[in-house]
Formats: sequence, C-alpha cells, structure tokens
Amino acid sequence: MKKEIFCLLGLNFIMAIYSFALTLSDTKAIELGKQWYPNELRQDCQRIHFPVSVDNPNFGLFLHSRDNSGDYHFPLIFKIPDDPNDYVLLAWNDCLGTIWWRLLKTVDGGQTFQLVCDNNKPIGIVAEWSSFRLVELTGDNIPELVWEGSGIGANGKGQGLAAWQWRNGCFVPITPYETDNLTNSDSNYNNGLVTNSYIEIDDLEGDGTAEVIVGPGMLMHWDEDENSGEDDVTWTTDSPTVVWRYDGIKYVKWYELDPNEPYAIYVPSLGAFHPSTIPFSELSNPGNGKISIFISDPAGNSTADDFAQNSFECNGVSLTFKKIWKNNKQPEENSANFEFVGVPVKQFVRKSQGEWQTNPSDPFILSPDQKMEYHFCGKYVELETNKALIFPQLKEKSEKFFSENPNKTEYFATIPIRAKFKNNKISQTSALICIKKTGNVAEKEKSQNTDSSKTTNPKQTEKK
Repeated sequence: MKKEIFCLLGLNFIMAIYSFALTLSDTKAIELGKQWYPNELRQDCQRIHFPVSVDNPNFGLFLHSRDNSGDYHFPLIFKIPDDPNDYVLLAWNDCLGTIWWRLLKTVDGGQTFQLVCDNNKPIGIVAEWSSFRLVELTGDNIPELVWEGSGIGANGKGQGLAAWQWRNGCFVPITPYETDNLTNSDSNYNNGLVTNSYIEIDDLEGDGTAEVIVGPGMLMHWDEDENSGEDDVTWTTDSPTVVWRYDGIKYVKWYELDPNEPYAIYVPSLGAFHPSTIPFSELSNPGNGKISIFISDPAGNSTADDFAQNSFECNGVSLTFKKIWKNNKQPEENSANFEFVGVPVKQFVRKSQGEWQTNPSDPFILSPDQKMEYHFCGKYVELETNKALIFPQLKEKSEKFFSENPNKTEYFATIPIRAKFKNNKISQTSALICIKKTGNVAEKEKSQNTDSSKTTNPKQTEKK
C-alpha cells in the first residue's frame, strides 16, 4: 500500500498549470453545460429510468477540485501555447458513474463557442472523487489533460488515471486501456490506468518526461471469527507495481516490481542541516558561506554506499557530495531502537530544551513534538552547498510561517532533497533546519509591541 513517506515528502515532478484570461460566471458555465450535454448521456440515463443529471442544477456534484476544498467548478478554462484561442473543457458525471468531457473553443472572448471534440469513449471508472487538470507530462511544453479519480474498488481507496495529449487541435488518449476486476471491460469505455492501491506521477529518469507508477493490486479476504461472528478482513497483494513510460506516442509498460517490496521505487532517508539552527536575519545576508547537510543511512536494504554520489539536489540546486561518514556512535542499523518514516534511528529523550544543534560526528533530528532526538544509525553522507543558493527558499518559507504565527519564535523547516541510488531507485529525504526569529524580525516586533503599549485611548472632554 501507499507509504507514509509519499505523504510527508510529496513528489518533485512539477505540474504545469496554464493560466488563462477568459472568465465565465457560474451561471454561464451551467448554461454551457446544459447546451452541450451529450445526447448519448441522456439516452443512457433514460434507458435505465434514471434522472438525467443535467436537469439537476448541481450536476457537477461528483467532480471535485484537486485539493478537495469543494466541488469542482467546471469548466476548465485554458490556453494552449502558440494558440490565440481560449478553450473550455466541460465535464459530466453521468447516471452510470462514468465521466464525459467536451472541448469548446471561443475566438471572441466568450461571446460564442464551437465544439472542438469530445472523449468519444467515456471514462468507465466509477470513482467517489474526480478531477481534471492540465499537467506537463511529455516534455514538449504543451500540457496534457489528466483525469484523476479516487475512492475506487472494494476498499474504497483505489485510484484511477487517464491522460490525453494535444494533437492536431484536440486531446487524444495516451494512457492504455486496461481490464481488471476494478474496471468495465466494455471496449466502449476508456478506462486508463486503475488500481486499488495508489498511482503516482514522477520523472524517474530526470529527462523531463513523467512516468506513471501504478501501485500493486490488493486482494481482500474475509475470515469469520467463530467467537464474535464478525468478519475479519485482511489484504494481500495479487499483482505487481508497474511503471509506465511515454514512448513518444502513448504510455507503455516499462517494468514491473515485486509487489511485496516495501520500497519499490522511493527509499526514505532523514536529513539534518549543520548548523541546525540559524537566525532569520542571516537568510537575507547569506554571503559566500557554505552550509552542510547530513543524510542518514536509508531505509530498507540500501546503504549510504549505494547512493549515486553526483545525484543529490534540492529544488533544482545541485548539492556537492563531500564524504561518507563511519558512524562511531551507532555503527550499525541494528543499533536502532525506533523507526521514523521507515528509517531506523536511535531514540533518546531530549535532555536540553535549548537551541537545537546537531553534531557532525553524531547527527540527529528532533521528533515533531521536539521531545525526542532521532540519531542516525549506520553510515551517513555529508553534503555541502552555498548558502546563497538555498537561503532564498528558506527565507520565503520562514516569512510565511512567522506572518501566520506571530507568537512563534522558531520555525522547523523541512527541505526536500532528492537523489538516486546506483540501482536507479530514488531517495526521498526531508532535511530539517530550525529558523530562529532573531535580529531584524524580533527587534521590529518588539518595537511594534512597545509602541502599542504606549498608546492610550483618547479621553472625552468633560463637559462643564
């Protein structure tokens, strides 16, 4: 199943969303949705004596925004590079649970619209949550249309994905048609990729083209407890993790992975900056100095010796490999007494509540509640980079945190670090650093608080 590390670190592949100038009111959007409603949809609903969804004012109910903040407010409005037209994608979730879309074009700023094309095969994956977005997948600087769905399968946690590429003025499907126990095998549907575990998009090769990772299929088993009479549900994997790669025309199966491998593609590590705590004021004046980063021995069977030493980067900034340290404090992973995001660590109760500073000969990070120290076990890597390359992003994150939390004096920031192993697996690391609100920020706030305390409410003049 999907590992916690994905939630903590996220993916580094940048999703390109294309801005647009055209705006449509909700009233106009509903009007277009009714006007261009596919007749095939109406016929299907009428055939099974089910209410036609377009007759409901909220017929986009099951289409949601990607961040799940509310209902998906179609249409999706966008421009295509080097194309002066505005495009409008309408989508419908029909009575059978399938998804249809139609693409409109306007050349006069939304006064009139014309049909460009549609998905002549609806998406036949029934999902509780669906969304459309534009994503740069193929490296040609023209966005692909991606549909994502979740809440699929017996466990209600499965995911589905379908993608279309812009060709000759329309979107054409580039994800394969797959048939399994979660999909409708009717060839009249475009099912894309589906699994009851997880789907991820990432550029695994670093070539600017995204791969699609489809997690292993999970099989549910029911065993009745003789004592309670209740069913005990267990899950086993029944199909491998599959990686799909774009071949210039469509996505094809690249390779399969052992479904029981806990770190099939991404292997977590822990990271700590040194110095570990820095003043906020220093972020604006990094100078020409260097800062070090220590990366722990990774989870699973990989070790620090397995890193591809020239592959470390942080948000596009290359990090210089310095050396691999032999750990004299906890020389082996079996020295660990705890595991954090899959990484074996030596856990100690934090004795001092003072400023956090790790030691290069015994690096550690703090637990989220700052009550525990998680010391690295086994060998670890030392990296180095110029402060001027990494401090601007730290400054931006810190300013946002302190503005939203004015009473806080410390901000523990995590910086994503990516690397590859010699076997092409990907290292996913969050390196921890503490920003202390001192210097200009603290003095400014102290001054503001002092001035505020001296201010009194004006008294009314007493009438005589």
